[in-house]
Amino acid sequence: MNARREPPPLAALVQRGASQALERLSKISPLAWKLDTVDWDVPPQDALYLVPRGGTGLERLYGSSFSMPGAAVMAVFSESTAASLTQNVLSTYGGTSVVSQEQALGEISNILVNAIGGVLADACKFSFFLPPPDVFHASKTDLLEKLRHSVLQLQGPGQKAPSLSRVSLRSADFECVLLILLGESWIEAVAKAKN
Repeated sequence: MNARREPPPLAALVQRGASQALERLSKISPLAWKLDTVDWDVPPQDALYLVPRGGTGLERLYGSSFSMPGAAVMAVFSESTAASLTQNVLSTYGGTSVVSQEQALGEISNILVNAIGGVLADACKFSFFLPPPDVFHASKTDLLEKLRHSVLQLQGPGQKAPSLSRVSLRSADFECVLLILLGESWIEAVAKAKN
């Protein structure tokens, strides 16, 4: 799988946002999380390459998707990661089952996506508001189809294909992958912001 590394300015912004997402994830979870990889200009079919790590590709994954004008973000968790992070969130509510797994993953995804989205929006001077996430439990094939659909929605007539960045956060046997799709208006705004 070859993900072409795109030069700054987008690379630097996504890297900075990824570092903030990592910091926030470390506050949610007691595990020792690290920023594993950040890739730019990833082909959509390779977006979930080696996710879950060591898996067969047949596993079901948890995901949360967010869409906003000109951009879309998807947070993807292996089942074991989803269970671990949900338990961490539940423990903050006194160990009760007031919060469902979907609600917990939605909240965690919101925190991570806001970290990256905030950095990009600030640089572009865009207002940034995330609607409630769509949380789902699906096969890798279904998640890739959802991503492909997002790509088609963001690519208007005569426009360039959206840019896809992937951020991988890992801790021991757990992993979280953030997929960031930016349409032409966001890419142009990033370029202008850094010129």
